[in-house]
Amino acid sequence: MPRRADRPARKRAAPKADPLPFDLLGRMSHELRTPLNAILGFSELMAVGTFGPLLNARYQEYVKLIHRSAANLLATIDGLQRLIRMRAGGIGLRAAPIDLDQAAHAALEAVSGDAAKRRIMLRREKAKRPVVVAGDRELIAELLTELVRNAVNFTPEGGRVVVRVDRGPQGARVQVIDSGVGVGRSVRDHVFEPFVQLKPAGVPSHEGPGLGLAIVAAITARHGGRVALAAAPGGGTKATLILPLPAAPPVRSRSSAAKPAPSGRRSRSRA
Repeated sequence: MPRRADRPARKRAAPKADPLPFDLLGRMSHELRTPLNAILGFSELMAVGTFGPLLNARYQEYVKLIHRSAANLLATIDGLQRLIRMRAGGIGLRAAPIDLDQAAHAALEAVSGDAAKRRIMLRREKAKRPVVVAGDRELIAELLTELVRNAVNFTPEGGRVVVRVDRGPQGARVQVIDSGVGVGRSVRDHVFEPFVQLKPAGVPSHEGPGLGLAIVAAITARHGGRVALAAAPGGGTKATLILPLPAAPPVRSRSSAAKPAPSGRRSRSRA
């Protein structure tokens, strides 16, 4: 059994975390962006026929496929870089008061076009009183929009998505409830991991690297909250986001407020 005196030395000798993955990702991002941007630019010129039309229809289809594949790969690199920076604490938070009702409204507006194309009804259930949290406006907007977009993507045509904001016993609560095909219990524990892609039957497949919900989980953790998926009553999926409410200022009682503050000077005695 090692002596206690040896333990500090062992602790000092523990290997440090290797920063190579972060440096490697940054270099890969730089090296990959240049050829990808060239592929995107040239394929777009070819698709619109800047220097002459592509007479063969098959070539036209190939050019569209090349452009779409390059765009997806670039989005994957960007998303992976943001996710790693977020998990490592490399993205700072610009804290400001955020009204979650207004943020939920903006998230619904952002996906309203896609929902309308598939006749999906969007509804917002406002809180009885304002629910305000402290957080980064852009990141919270991205978080809520991704949760709502995910619900729309996995809801069949003619379904509905409801966003509910209220105060729960553990803090501010946002619930995104859809009438989709649902997510199995065995899958729900893994949907917030990177590169997990759900392809349920009955809804159109969506291209993407599977980083959206992983970024949602990272943003939530950076704000001291948590997020989870569960089966919604009557079918579908319910995503629940919990964010901490700002600490309320101490309430002074009426008697303490009326009591004058003690003075450091002595009161003069009457003559």
